[in-house]
Amino acid sequence: MRKLVLLLAVLFAVSACGPAPYVRNVLFDKEGPYGGMYLKGIKGAENLDFDGNGAMYVTTLDGNLYRVVPGENPNKGEIAASRKLGKRCFGVCAAPDNTVYAGVELTSVDRRIFRLDSALEKEPEALSGAIQGLNGMEIRDGYLYYTTSDEGLTRAASGKILRVSLASPDFKNPETVVDNAGCANGIAFSPNGKILYYTATYDGVWLYNLVNKEHRQIATAELLGIADDLDVAKDGTVWFCSNSQKGVVPVKREKVQAGYRLMGMGAPSSCKFGKGPGFDPNTLYITELSRRARCLRFNGRGVWALPLNLMTK
Repeated sequence: MRKLVLLLAVLFAVSACGPAPYVRNVLFDKEGPYGGMYLKGIKGAENLDFDGNGAMYVTTLDGNLYRVVPGENPNKGEIAASRKLGKRCFGVCAAPDNTVYAGVELTSVDRRIFRLDSALEKEPEALSGAIQGLNGMEIRDGYLYYTTSDEGLTRAASGKILRVSLASPDFKNPETVVDNAGCANGIAFSPNGKILYYTATYDGVWLYNLVNKEHRQIATAELLGIADDLDVAKDGTVWFCSNSQKGVVPVKREKVQAGYRLMGMGAPSSCKFGKGPGFDPNTLYITELSRRARCLRFNGRGVWALPLNLMTK
């Protein structure tokens, strides 16, 4: 038993210092105009998306979906509406037709995709039956893409990335876009839409070329590491959430760069660049899942903001 404890201690020590990318601490005045906590009061924030019309949508692991708008201070958000959907909520996507799609866990073995109106006023509509291991979602070029895995959060998972047409979503016969995707997590696209990027929770960041079908890893997760959701900047840089490093890490031209950790922020789950009125396109908005890394207590406090244009000056 003592040897096992010592081994685990060594593994965690190695995980903390390498071969993970160096993550720099960034300090912002929490009451100042830039960076820091953008929205407080959302417990266990999981995923987020923007509708491009002045609203942010945030899901939580206590089963809620929130509609967030910029406050009187444009660098601080306010909750405009919320809706309890189930036991837990996962991916969320805002569609061009003013609807919102959310992945909802009703029971431990029943996750489904729901569609809601943008104001969250009408009764949610269940579009799919149970989807095993449903997690991340993304809308691109008329399709709803979503990740699944058959073994939950394990390295043995054999995940897939599927898609259905938004015009006539047929979840009984989805198209398989990527197979053998491990514990598939978040999804993002290159600016031209030809490259699909995704995270495999324990196996880093992957690339799938929608044109020539090339499929390969571009960034590994550190030992005992957890790679969560991701987004792609206008210059093509991929940014992913490192839950284990409590920061966000860029991958530029397929090379992992030094990342950033906001002082005071816990473990992140999802990140998106701002889009639409009141949201800065050069700021990465980040959901805080839990206060500690690799923790199953989903006690995160809300959404944080990292203005990258200030980081690169």
